[in-house]
Amino acid sequence: MRPTTARAAWAAALLSAATLTAAPVCAAPPPAASAAQPPAAQSAVEARAAEARAAYTAGDHARAVELYLEAYRLAPAAALLYNVALIYDRKLTEPELAMSFYRRYIGSPDADPAAAVRATQRLQQLKRAQQARQAAAVALPEPAPAEQPPPRVITGQVVPAPRPSAGAGPLIGWTTVGVGGAALVAGGVMALVAQGTQKDFADSRDLSQKLALREDGETQALTADVLLAAGGALALTGLIVVWTTGRSADTTAGLAPTADGRGALAWIGGTTW
Repeated sequence: MRPTTARAAWAAALLSAATLTAAPVCAAPPPAASAAQPPAAQSAVEARAAEARAAYTAGDHARAVELYLEAYRLAPAAALLYNVALIYDRKLTEPELAMSFYRRYIGSPDADPAAAVRATQRLQQLKRAQQARQAAAVALPEPAPAEQPPPRVITGQVVPAPRPSAGAGPLIGWTTVGVGGAALVAGGVMALVAQGTQKDFADSRDLSQKLALREDGETQALTADVLLAAGGALALTGLIVVWTTGRSADTTAGLAPTADGRGALAWIGGTTW
């Protein structure tokens, strides 16, 4: 047999063993480097292709891919790339890998024209599906806002601030101011933490993570509000105690919550804040 006839017969045998689809890739000559393989190398390629076909038939699709790629490294025939793309596409459900091997097949000089058209059509379908998945991930719906309870209205009797003794008054007052200041600082820090959680909530694209971040953010914001309100009330009370210590008995002071429960009213000697 002449060398050209032998190379053509080997190429046809390789592609016949490698092709998996119902519409097989036509037997096109592989690159010149593959055609020039010695008989031992040709036999190794044909053996890898036969083992890959057997693994595919047995359902071991990952092993079939490995064997087809080994055969391709020995003799880079485009039909082997097409088979790998089909396995990733139809059996292993790996669309990104399937797209990669479809592109390699389409760009191969020995690709069968009819199969290249089918590969191009399938590549476009996979691209559209990939774009749809990306759009769905970006357009993740925001969770429905939780129903907020109505604000509580706090009513009660106005309790005037107790008048401390002249000696202990300033110490108690400044201590209260210090505690209030610490609460204000803690409230400010917690407010910054809540803002960070709110940013993470806005950036997250995972629904379960967003729900957890929302719950954490609401807790942190509520804690910040409580600390700021309590700190302000304590600091103001301390200042009142310091200011009224040692003054006449006619000087009165008091502290009472507002009607909506979100603040406090203070007065000294008839002046209200």
